[in-house]
Amino acid sequence: MADLISQIKGLDNVTYDLQDKVSTFGNENLFAWNIKTDNQEITLNTYQNTGSFTQFSNSLQFDPSKTVGQKYTISFDVISPNGSTNVNLYNSNGNPKYFYFTSVTVATGVGNAWVHCQYTVTNNQNTSSSASTNEAYIRRIEIYAPSKTGVKVRNIKVERGSKATDWTPATKDLAGYISASETIEFFQ
Repeated sequence: MADLISQIKGLDNVTYDLQDKVSTFGNENLFAWNIKTDNQEITLNTYQNTGSFTQFSNSLQFDPSKTVGQKYTISFDVISPNGSTNVNLYNSNGNPKYFYFTSVTVATGVGNAWVHCQYTVTNNQNTSSSASTNEAYIRRIEIYAPSKTGVKVRNIKVERGSKATDWTPATKDLAGYISASETIEFFQ
């Protein structure tokens, strides 16, 4: 029983350690995708047997309908191990009402070395009468590499403002990011 009380009293130190880790992360990452480690690679889906494409639906951890007019910077690393391709970023499929932007090429000639990409977008309201408020459409980004399959991305970050900062895990991903060894160490 005394050991259990001692462990419970030690929880204060764990709380402070976690707060220290969070405070060193920098600007908040508003993109969550079950990321558990730095540099975790995500292979984009094969698209029409010639390219790579993924819609990261429900990945934005804010309500775009409440931030119209604000700027967000999207950054990530990309590699194309199967040869050279351009990489495009957008959110226009399904005609979303918020966080709508058409395709922009963020990198050209991406090959077998990692390339860092970044793009700043203003969260504009799509005024089309057919604009959708479907959460899956307005809380996402889309990455497309038109000419090669097997394209990979890592360290995706969406943050407020027009300056990209180093990758940090999203708050939603933070629990998975803390290593198992730290968890085990806590209970010993």
